[in-house]
Amino acid sequence: MKFLRKILIKNYRDTDDPKVRNRYGFVAGIIGTLSNIIVFIGKLIIGLLTASITIIVDAVNSLTDAGSSLLTIIGFKLSSKPADKDHPFGHARFEYVMALIISLITFGAGLLFAKSCIEKIFEPQEITINIATYIILSVTILIKIFQLLMFKDFSKAIDSDTLEASYDDCKADLLTTIGVLSSVIIMDIFTINIDGYIGLALSIFIIFTSIKMIKNNISPLISEKPQKRFVNKIKKEILEFDGVNAVHDLLIHSYGAGCSFASFHIEVPTSATLLDTHILVDKIERHLEDKFNLNVTIQVDPIDENNPQTKVISDKVKKSLRKMDKKLNIHSVRVVYKENTIDVIFDILEEFNISHTKKEILKVLNEEFKNEKIKHNFIFTIEKPFV
Repeated sequence: MKFLRKILIKNYRDTDDPKVRNRYGFVAGIIGTLSNIIVFIGKLIIGLLTASITIIVDAVNSLTDAGSSLLTIIGFKLSSKPADKDHPFGHARFEYVMALIISLITFGAGLLFAKSCIEKIFEPQEITINIATYIILSVTILIKIFQLLMFKDFSKAIDSDTLEASYDDCKADLLTTIGVLSSVIIMDIFTINIDGYIGLALSIFIIFTSIKMIKNNISPLISEKPQKRFVNKIKKEILEFDGVNAVHDLLIHSYGAGCSFASFHIEVPTSATLLDTHILVDKIERHLEDKFNLNVTIQVDPIDENNPQTKVISDKVKKSLRKMDKKLNIHSVRVVYKENTIDVIFDILEEFNISHTKKEILKVLNEEFKNEKIKHNFIFTIEKPFV
């Protein structure tokens, strides 16, 4: 499909450019709409001539695909709108909304198809099959294969949920058309009428496919975990900067393609000056914005790694809490020495299926440190793995 991108999309390699991205969606939508209208007309003519409910169902499914392609164009147009005072994070999530609408249309069409096919099972009609039936169904299969390859290629190029939804829809339509052709061959060879049964099976397949699509498209709208590969890439980039000992509490919020925000903590030596740390933070922010198009906020945690007493306290805290629950992850332990007390500040990372109260944790820590000469105050935050 590279030739399509090269011919129809200017600067097709610059997929981070919103204009180029919008062009991908527009081209895919136009080609999808026109080709699906052709497929619909061909299937409808054959369906009416043969009196096959299966072919008619498949034709109407192709018509919904044409409507879905139109929605793809609208979705990319709306999502490319710049941010404004009412939508400071932009409009990129329109792409998810349109993908959801496509999925819902497919689901509704599947239910209507199933109803019609059940009626045909109880009241079957005579099927008329000829050479034109085979020719048109074969041509529509070829068109669907072309669509499938295009949607997959374009979706991969710009990492688009809308085009991925169109790809899934197209794949389902291709399989249904192959099923229709197979049923026509069986009915023609064995002169048996299984039209309603095949149509119902295809309708059920469409319904289940659309349910999966709906689930996948709702997920980014209500917020979902970023891909682990992407998270690991970001962490690797951060840790490559001199002066960064560790990174944690990474949060990534996506408002659609090209609009993502991230916040995280970096651990730096207490020996680093405020100016040096500020320069380091600036470098990391610019680097992540240039490489991943991320808007970044960074918190700095100074860690005194050279104080042996700090290490003893840190190890003791970690050991006691892991004895309580080995799945707990304790990090960013800082120790502040005061005249009569010692403040131990740290974070606890626990899985979503684990829930320890602060009261329980304090009880364990106070018991562990009860024989110390100086009172230890434990100040901590319990966090969940958002990435």
